[in-house]
Amino acid sequence: MCRARIVQWYDRGMTKKKKPTELLPVGRKRVIDADITRKLEEAFSMDCTIEEACAYAGISDDTYSRERKRDPVFAEKMDRAMQFPFVLAKKTVLQAMKDNDGALAMKWLKNRQRDRYHEKVTQETTEKPRDAAAELAEDMIARAKAKKNTPADAGT
Repeated sequence: MCRARIVQWYDRGMTKKKKPTELLPVGRKRVIDADITRKLEEAFSMDCTIEEACAYAGISDDTYSRERKRDPVFAEKMDRAMQFPFVLAKKTVLQAMKDNDGALAMKWLKNRQRDRYHEKVTQETTEKPRDAAAELAEDMIARAKAKKNTPADAGT
């Protein structure tokens, strides 16, 4: 019997039933509970994809998507968990740069400020660029003319 019916019986004054001490939950049990949320956060903190995290937590991708749309707090938690590996990687890189790792510092600068620190390669050519399509067309025309000019009975 659902909670609404128990409350209605009690409110009508039907004293045959005892006052409900504990109301029963109404509707389906939520699929994503605190344990599944913890598993999803753990998987995302290991840089898992959504599919991998859902498999680890034992839910479907559709269930995850519905919960994200339904609960903005849940969506925010998952977004933060997804960003954790990147924050950790940045922290590690910055710590290595503080420990005087010059090569890593330069690599970081080349990737972060590409226009200022990336090596620029220029290439100059001295010949005219080849047009392969035009060369192929000229070759086909020459073969067709040669075939036309050869006598048909030359082979006999």
